[in-house]
Amino acid sequence: MLEYVGQFYRLTRMAGRTTLAMGWLRAGIARKRLVKAAVGPSRNLKRGISMSEAANSVTGDYIQMDQVDWVPFPEGLCKGDIKWKLLHVSPEQGAWTAIFDCKAGSSFAKHIHMGPGEYFLTKGRMHVRGGSVEGGATAVAPGYGYEACNAQHDHTEFDVDSEFYMTFLGPLNFIDDDGNTIALVGWRQVYEAWNAGA
Repeated sequence: MLEYVGQFYRLTRMAGRTTLAMGWLRAGIARKRLVKAAVGPSRNLKRGISMSEAANSVTGDYIQMDQVDWVPFPEGLCKGDIKWKLLHVSPEQGAWTAIFDCKAGSSFAKHIHMGPGEYFLTKGRMHVRGGSVEGGATAVAPGYGYEACNAQHDHTEFDVDSEFYMTFLGPLNFIDDDGNTIALVGWRQVYEAWNAGA
């Protein structure tokens, strides 16, 4: 690696981009060290599985979604039958991405988005913040939505079988009816919950 870094340095220095190229390379090395330190080795890697299976790790760059099993979303954070697949965690950004399978009659517990998020409803219908009847939004597949920082969801419900993909930039603060925190759920908590349930 050091030899490669040295060669990279010399090549970019001749091209007049020494500072930028070395900064980029250092940032890439630092990012890998940060992720390894924050997340540690994947649970899958500990079991000694093949490299193709290891590529399906939530800390990697690619997930073959049909090779990942649906698992129940943690109790207390939802009502009814909601399953999920954790697709990626990004410790350096505090971000996480998942896909959710929500059966008719299910709902998420009251929560606040501490950071923004984006979702893509791939099937079904989702009533966000009570739906359009209560001043929120009713998303119908295929539909896209953006959740601003500090968006509060007292009611997120599914009246038909639904599925959506979402990236969260920051944690969700699950709260009770008085506004007290029940659970603060960020990338580390979903990573631990996923490894416990998968």
